Amino acid sequence: MRYVFKNKFYAIFFYIFDFIGSVVFLPGRLIHKRNLVRNPKNILIIRLDHIGDVAAATSVPHNLKIAYPEARITFLVSSSSAGLLLNNPYINEMICFDAPWFSRGKKNINSWAVFWKLVKELKKVNFDLGFDLRGDFRHIILMWLARVKFRVSYGVTGGGFLLSIQGHYHKNLNALDKNLYLLEKLNIKLIIRKQELFLSNEEVRQVDDFLSSNNLNQVKFCIVHPVAGYTSKNWQEDKFAVLISKLYKELKVSVILVGLDNDRDIVEHMIAISGVPAINIAGKTSLRFLIALIQRANLFIGVDSGPSHIAAALDKPTLILYSGTNQAQEWAPKGNQVIIIQKDVACKSCEKPECHIKTCMELISVEEVFDVAKSMFLSEAQ
Repeated sequence: MRYVFKNKFYAIFFYIFDFIGSVVFLPGRLIHKRNLVRNPKNILIIRLDHIGDVAAATSVPHNLKIAYPEARITFLVSSSSAGLLLNNPYINEMICFDAPWFSRGKKNINSWAVFWKLVKELKKVNFDLGFDLRGDFRHIILMWLARVKFRVSYGVTGGGFLLSIQGHYHKNLNALDKNLYLLEKLNIKLIIRKQELFLSNEEVRQVDDFLSSNNLNQVKFCIVHPVAGYTSKNWQEDKFAVLISKLYKELKVSVILVGLDNDRDIVEHMIAISGVPAINIAGKTSLRFLIALIQRANLFIGVDSGPSHIAAALDKPTLILYSGTNQAQEWAPKGNQVIIIQKDVACKSCEKPECHIKTCMELISVEEVFDVAKSMFLSEAQ
């Protein structure tokens, strides 16, 4: 077994744990063959991490619905990412659970009590088939405790002995393809190989009203998302300010900056330096409004973050300034109009949430970004 842990202690621990588990569970596996139910009635999909991870999984329910049209599909997702799945016609039910192991903020002391409540809730459904798309030991345990009959995942963080089918983890495979690969292990024909987001007419109307009130409904505009979840992924504020100025003055493109409420002051500072009337709506939009707004944009420019995945999923011209914290090939969103700028540095794939050097981002120049943005904007305008 190849584990993805960088810490050797965890790799050794789970190697021993899996060996013991395989021995203990072997008699039961020999007696009870884990055969896939030919026409599963209830299917569970688990993706409890962040927005970009969930966006990369949005083609999974569609392909499952094609393969099993009568099945009821339940998607287990965090509350912060659930908005991506609203109005999805291939999902019958969403269940939200904010896993403490993915929290970037203060941990909720009641999370584990909620976890056991979740186990009981899932157990009542009698799922015939379950997918943990991440390959997370805790999610595999969850499926086992909830008595999901046929369990599919990667065993790269342990617990592979609890799976009915264990996928081979291709390290350099893009996140979207990693999700779909688990379906291929069941010989499910993949019809949809792209991310999918669905908007309601009311959500589109709300964005129309916003654009009209800001005199943007008849002009070209670009959305800029300058602040990532980890500071190591951020480009310099002064460079973003110069870029905003060039977009407005040279391309005659209006600029809307988006982000979280905590990003508002940073964004306001960028606009002040730029000297142009860009619009700051950081912290003022819901996830659904952001999706609808990006859908109307002519261009999206951002760092490695959730909104970049949304733009790619909507098939918008998307330019991502990618840090060296991980491999863009593996984690960047796929899309027909996605361009990634990532520098090849010696410390690439460091996975650091913070970095005081950030050579990977320092090497990205304003001129390079602007030239690519200009070509994308002109191509989109044709």
